[in-house]
Amino acid sequence: MENIELPYFKNIDTDIGLKYLNHNKKLYLKILNNFLNRYRDLKIDRLKDSEQKDTIHSIKGLSSTLGMINLSKITTAIHNSKNIESFKEFSKELSIVINELILAFEESENRTVLLISDKIIDIDILVEVFDEKYDVVVALDRDSALDTLKEESISIVLLDTTIDNTDIFKLYNYITDMEIPIILLIEESKKVNFNKILDNNSTKYIFKPINIKELENSIDIYLK
Repeated sequence: MENIELPYFKNIDTDIGLKYLNHNKKLYLKILNNFLNRYRDLKIDRLKDSEQKDTIHSIKGLSSTLGMINLSKITTAIHNSKNIESFKEFSKELSIVINELILAFEESENRTVLLISDKIIDIDILVEVFDEKYDVVVALDRDSALDTLKEESISIVLLDTTIDNTDIFKLYNYITDMEIPIILLIEESKKVNFNKILDNNSTKYIFKPINIKELENSIDIYLK
């Protein structure tokens, strides 16, 4: 659970939601996503009275436990008074919350990391560390890397420069032509072999053995 990073929300107090769910971040994100899918197209004024009542009651409970403080206050006011002005306020506040959730989950969907490496030990470590936080895709060779780049939406590439039987420079150029950020994983003793790449642009590199915290910070900087 510790590796899951929650999005920043202006209108949702995540501390409230996490406390209610015993600090289970994965479950909290799942319920937020369910809330988004259930209510993103809601038009409260088009529902029958009985449907309005049930919908408001449901959102009242969910917004309270998920930390949607303003939405919770408005649904409580509607539940108690049924003021038509409160319905307008409700629609506005719900739209704000929904838009925040859409933005948060669209960003998380784009956090796909392609690791190109044939070093099983490195793969095991990186997948175990990052798989909760990002969608990690692994390519063991050049051909599978090219197929993945063509078929999936990749946010950033971790390119192991020690991969066997691969022209790293050609693969590097192919990826940069696609305008996908790259972090090179380099053996310090062989850094000089890549000076031409590193001197001519801002490509980031990490020395092997990999410093996990340094790599994580570099990925986050690119993705943000």
